[in-house]
Amino acid sequence: MKAKKIVSLVLSAAVLAAAGAPADVSAASKAGEYRAYSDILDEYKNAYEDAINQKYDELGEIVNPEFFQTFIYDSSAVPIYRIVDLDGDGNDELLIGAKPEGINQADLYALYTFSSGKAVCVRDSFGYRAGLLDLRKGNVIANYWSDSAFESGISYYNYEAGELKEIITIKVTFSESAEEVYTKSENGKQSKSSGDEFNATIKKYGLRSSAKYFLLDEAACDALESGNKRYSGQKTYTLTTGASMPSKVKINDVSDNNTEDAAGLRFSWSKNKYATGYQYRCKLFEDSQDYDVKGYTKKLFADIHFQDRGTVTFQVRAYTTDSYGVKVYGKWTTVTYSS
Repeated sequence: MKAKKIVSLVLSAAVLAAAGAPADVSAASKAGEYRAYSDILDEYKNAYEDAINQKYDELGEIVNPEFFQTFIYDSSAVPIYRIVDLDGDGNDELLIGAKPEGINQADLYALYTFSSGKAVCVRDSFGYRAGLLDLRKGNVIANYWSDSAFESGISYYNYEAGELKEIITIKVTFSESAEEVYTKSENGKQSKSSGDEFNATIKKYGLRSSAKYFLLDEAACDALESGNKRYSGQKTYTLTTGASMPSKVKINDVSDNNTEDAAGLRFSWSKNKYATGYQYRCKLFEDSQDYDVKGYTKKLFADIHFQDRGTVTFQVRAYTTDSYGVKVYGKWTTVTYSS
C-alpha cells in the first residue's frame, strides 16, 4: 500500500507541473498539516493562558483537562509541543505537553495526526484522571492512568497508521487491607499478574526517549498558520519521557539492633543517586516460602526484629517515581546473615 501511495504522489506531481501548477506537493501538504495543527495549538495556548490567569470557566472543548490543571498547580511549567512523523508514513504527528519547572522532562497530554485534510485526535484522554502519555523508543507510547484512588495502571501501545494498538496493560488495585492486586490485559485476554511482572514490563518498555520540543506561544501558532514548522529563534528544549531505571543498591553494613523484647538487625545501604525511595523484604526462617517482613522507606536502613535469631535473608531495591506516580524499580540486592 505504501509503494502505491508513493507512485501516486509522483504521478500527481508530474501532472500538476505539466499544467503549470506548483510541483512541490509534499511542501504544500506539510503546510496544510501545520495550519491544521496551528488551530489545535492555539486552543491549548489559550488554555495555558487561562490557567495562569485563573480563568477556570473558559476551558476549550478540545483541550485535555489534565493539561489545564498542570498549570493550575505549577504556574512555572511551560507548554510545549513537538511535530514529528512517528510511524514513517509521511504524515507528521503533533504531541502536546508541558515541561515542569526545573526538570528536563516532557509530560505529554495529547497526540494528533493529520488525515483527510484535517487534524485528528488520536488520544488525549483515557478516562477519569486521564493521565500522561510518554513517548518511548520504537514508536511505543506509554499511558499512566487512574480510575480512582484505589485503581491505577500503565498501558503500552504501538503507534501505527493513526492508531494506538495495545501491547499490554497492567492494572494495580488496592484491596481493603491495602494489598496490591495485579491484573493484566494482553492480546485481548485478562489474567492475573504480579508486582514482579509489572516491574519487568516497565523495564522492557520503559526506555527513555529524548527529543527536542518547541515552546508553545503566539509566535509558534502564527508560524504554523503561515505553513512553517517553527519560527526563527524559537525556544527549544531537549527533554526526556519515562523514568530512569535505578541501579542496584549497595548494602554496606549489617549490625545488631536488639531491644528488650526481641533480637534485631539493622541493614544499612548506600544512597542511590536517582532513588526516590527503597523497598525491602526479609525472610526470617531458612525454610520460609515467602518473605515475612515487607516495607517501604526513604531512609538508608531498615530495622528487622524477631524472636529467634537464625539465618536471615534480606533484600532491598531502589525505585524512582515515573511521570504519573508509578514506581520504577531497580534490581534486588540480597544478603544472607547467620548467627
